[in-house]
Amino acid sequence: MTTSYKQFFWTIAADTTVQPEDIGSKKRAQLHKAAWDLNSIPSILLAVAGGGTAQDHPEISLTFPVETHSTAERFTDRIRQALANHGFYANPSLQRDTRFYTLDESDEERVKTAVSFREDKSEEMWRLIDSAHSAHLPSLKIINPFVANASQTMFSASASAAGAGAANSADSSFTVTPETYSALKQAHGDTIRTTTERIYNAIQSLKDETRPASVTLKMVLGGLVTVGFVMYEAFVAVAGATVAVAVSTVAGASMTFGAAALAAVGGTVGIAISVGVILVMIAIRYLGMKDVVNDLLFANDSQFAIIFDSEHIENGERAFKTDKIPARVNLTDGAPAAYPCGAFVYRKHREIIGPIGFYGSLFGIRFRAEKHCSLTLQDPDEGQDHPGPFPPPGHTDIVAKTDQFSVGMDCPNSAFGGNNSIYCGTGSATAASNGAKATGDEGDDATTTHGKITGRRADGWGNVNYGVAFFESTA
Repeated sequence: MTTSYKQFFWTIAADTTVQPEDIGSKKRAQLHKAAWDLNSIPSILLAVAGGGTAQDHPEISLTFPVETHSTAERFTDRIRQALANHGFYANPSLQRDTRFYTLDESDEERVKTAVSFREDKSEEMWRLIDSAHSAHLPSLKIINPFVANASQTMFSASASAAGAGAANSADSSFTVTPETYSALKQAHGDTIRTTTERIYNAIQSLKDETRPASVTLKMVLGGLVTVGFVMYEAFVAVAGATVAVAVSTVAGASMTFGAAALAAVGGTVGIAISVGVILVMIAIRYLGMKDVVNDLLFANDSQFAIIFDSEHIENGERAFKTDKIPARVNLTDGAPAAYPCGAFVYRKHREIIGPIGFYGSLFGIRFRAEKHCSLTLQDPDEGQDHPGPFPPPGHTDIVAKTDQFSVGMDCPNSAFGGNNSIYCGTGSATAASNGAKATGDEGDDATTTHGKITGRRADGWGNVNYGVAFFESTA
């Protein structure tokens, strides 16, 4: 069963024909608190705010069923009052721009999970919003050069890169919500395909988006928290600077932090850079669906950064990889807030005229997991009688903790027999490739030094082998 929804936008600016101006973190927080309060209206599916930066005018959007009898104009006074309640005195102006969505029950459930408005939690949410928008974001030094050159987006590169067969990017990671990660872990069979396609489709829908409030809604519907490594860094800074409340008990915390991170990277202009990179991968996938393709979505449930270390390609070629998948983001009370993911696409050999060869795609990847930990010497006598390089008692040092594992996938040409498969191990990339070719398994797992690697594929047949893999750490 599906329901049609419409999204309206109110700009909170005197003159939208002039260049947007940064309204400051205090007013952005007031804007978002007002939007949060509007979620108490029963007919509203989702109220979100956005903009207020030098790239986007401040705005509030309301999304409600098409069949709702109330006209959008009737909500203008409610928005004005909600803003005034938080000290933001302005006249909201309803825009002509309207977006339409057809949502199923699972879409609606994701939105309800993101807000689940509770009046007894409002003050805690307001405190979270204040702290999120006042967080110190050192990564802005990195972001601003991207925003300054944002007119040179990467969308036009997608098609050409899709035919090149060697697209790589360190900025192609993205993060998903705890609910989406749980859905991926529980997925079997065709649900693996539909769940991964929903994530990729959500990223693709951001391509031409010009309204930050619409970006937030689309990311909520897709189960996304951040897109690209720069937005991930901003999200980490925001989540780590929040006030000392049990943030995981406040619905909408991840969405709130994500909205603050979106503003930090320059709103719709800044996110366009990272989306453009990932669209290269999406273009490759869609253009390659007629070929024999291995499509792996890797999710990281650990405090380790996952690094692409080496590969062995027995058949076919690599079309896309994510160089680094950062560590899971936890809220200040320890609850997971965002699970980083990466994509790896391998396909049958291609020439300008199309795919070539009798066999499909067979590969293995070895991943390296790294994290840095502080180590303090506990023995009071340790180091006392040893001049030179030995540290004194109580000295704290930063040490690296490492792990490694491998994943292989096989998508043979079905005309010559063989099943799609996925393999997980702790050996080399070659061993993973050989393991995938030998097994034809639907799923596999392996225990590593500090955790566990698990993989599953969707279907034993077909020219696209959809796979998901997860690394969970025990240390």
